Amino acid sequence: MTSLGINMINTIKCLEYVTTKYGTAENADVVFGIEILNEPIFWAPNDFGITKTWVAAAYNAITAAATNTNLQIITHDSFMGLQNWYDLGSAINGNLPSSQFAIDVHLYQNQSPDDNNLDVNGHIQEACSWGNTVKSSVLPWYAGEFSAATNVCVNPDGSSFGDNGTQECTVPGCQCTDTVSIDQWSPALKNT
Repeated sequence: MTSLGINMINTIKCLEYVTTKYGTAENADVVFGIEILNEPIFWAPNDFGITKTWVAAAYNAITAAATNTNLQIITHDSFMGLQNWYDLGSAINGNLPSSQFAIDVHLYQNQSPDDNNLDVNGHIQEACSWGNTVKSSVLPWYAGEFSAATNVCVNPDGSSFGDNGTQECTVPGCQCTDTVSIDQWSPALKNT
């Protein structure tokens, strides 16, 4: 842990304390896991490699402090996707079908410019692709956050387009999910 910063080391110490208190065999029927990190960023000034190094160190410290040998240690995917954790997960979990290291993914379709370019059918395809991604995962995973909210605009005839700020409703009766209060949605918007 000497290559980790003081705040990283202190955070691990806090996690060890929490684990000593709640990661016990006596609490195994109540506490199945501890999430060690929520939404670490991968862009500057952070570094994804350092995040993974910290996660590995935290995992080792927590499993050493736990008396519940089945306690899962969970971390958010750092917005990098499950596949970018396979190497660390494999190193920690080996080839065991059940494992102590798991990834938390947050599934949204209204947080990125790419998502805001999708029409309704594009959002459906994206949600279906999530299923394929997580089915093929070699790591246990949880959807710690999920929303079905999208930023789309819908014309009265049901046709839709992504609300990316470059297109506007030009047809009378067109509405956008992010600009109209849900209690004022038209039947066309509700049915998409």
